[in-house]
Amino acid sequence: MKLIAVFCAFLIPTVVGAEEVRIAVGMPHEDATKLIRKHSGKDITAGLALATEKLGIFWEFQDFDAVIELDSRDGKVVRMLYWTKKDFAGDKSHRAETEQFIKVLALDTEKKKVSIEKQSKK
Repeated sequence: MKLIAVFCAFLIPTVVGAEEVRIAVGMPHEDATKLIRKHSGKDITAGLALATEKLGIFWEFQDFDAVIELDSRDGKVVRMLYWTKKDFAGDKSHRAETEQFIKVLALDTEKKKVSIEKQSKK
């Protein structure tokens, strides 16, 4: 019995502290925006020199290695593009070459890591 108690004492802090936040295509735009802001997302759209009018808002996560463009229509997220901060900071042609169409951005809030699920080719 003591062994179980000791094992649980070591296991519970790591499990309880772990949280994965998922932002996904198809979810309500308002929910996605709340999650992005809650987890260090900053709207950087105004600071970008965009040659064409874009549909989405560009977000940089301060605590994660991620920049996304979030496009919404009719209150739902319809498209997400992802870059690492290094790739996004490159010139426009590099940014275009490295953009990834994704369906899910997952943020590991404990380890400050990012994982993505790519959009399937249609």
